[in-house]
Amino acid sequence: MILKKLLIGFVVVVVLIFGWVFFKPGMKELNAPTIEPTPQATEQSAVKETPSPEPEEPLNFTETGNLVFEGNSWYLLYEEPGAPALSLKLVITDQTKCNLGENVNCDLNRVKSGARVQVSGRKSDNTIEVNQLDLVSSED
Repeated sequence: MILKKLLIGFVVVVVLIFGWVFFKPGMKELNAPTIEPTPQATEQSAVKETPSPEPEEPLNFTETGNLVFEGNSWYLLYEEPGAPALSLKLVITDQTKCNLGENVNCDLNRVKSGARVQVSGRKSDNTIEVNQLDLVSSED
């Protein structure tokens, strides 16, 4: 009986020693102090992060057609094979380049409705953001 108690005690001590040897390194990580960033370090990292400019969408539309003024807006009336009389509302921006003969700016009010133009830009739904507008011929 004494031998049995001694053997159980020895096994318990060995298990405790092995447990301490194997789990002690992991305990250091649990008790390690945490380092929080200082406000100064946070500000520096915020300064370093600069957003990259969004790439501009490529031009996806170039067509020759006629300008039509309707309801306070200008439209390009053009045709495609099998689809006559298509129209897109023109969106003129500050970046739009125009070649309207003697006019350098994009004042479409100086152009008569029905003038033949070539338009290139970014098409989306029923509008086109005009990048370039060139006068091909004017209706007199």
